[in-house]
Amino acid sequence: MHDRDEQNRFPGHPANESLSVPERPATFKDLIDQFSIHTPSRRSVSMVIPAGLSGFDFLVTAQGAVRDLCGAHLIDPDLLQEWRMWNGFAESSALPRTIAVQIEIDPLHARRRDEHALLLCARGCTLASYEDTALAFAAFWIAKGSDLFAKTAVQTTYKGLQLNDEGLVDIDLYRARSVAVVRRSPRIEPFLSPN
Repeated sequence: MHDRDEQNRFPGHPANESLSVPERPATFKDLIDQFSIHTPSRRSVSMVIPAGLSGFDFLVTAQGAVRDLCGAHLIDPDLLQEWRMWNGFAESSALPRTIAVQIEIDPLHARRRDEHALLLCARGCTLASYEDTALAFAAFWIAKGSDLFAKTAVQTTYKGLQLNDEGLVDIDLYRARSVAVVRRSPRIEPFLSPN
């Protein structure tokens, strides 16, 4: 990780505040259109990685757009370099891939990852993957100019993710109140004809 110095901070936005820009620049609007980014609520986002592109392609483009606008990093550069080698980020698909992530907060307890997983399973949901949560964070910031995680550390299937003055970083979380969630699609049973 980088030393925490002023050049890595978003101008006027200390680590404990969400990032924001008043209006979406044209480059951001192009990314929103290209990746079909939608923000159904202030805690959820969906996007489509087009065929032939990878999640890493999106992250690099988003990082460049934010750096050009704010002079700072959306994602910690060391972490982004590490992700270059991760299959979950670097693989492209012959078909478009949809990502939909919602951030939920347990109002009462900070729980371990396995406890969150069990509770979510009972509700027909699962913890979101580390990769999809990182992509969702970047997509939400490109669309809304604010932190999807709302100044908290968010648990995923692998590690926690959090925005700080270096950009998005990953952290080990023993317990967390905020979790990244994927809702399972309802199962469609095959139609059986009585004939």
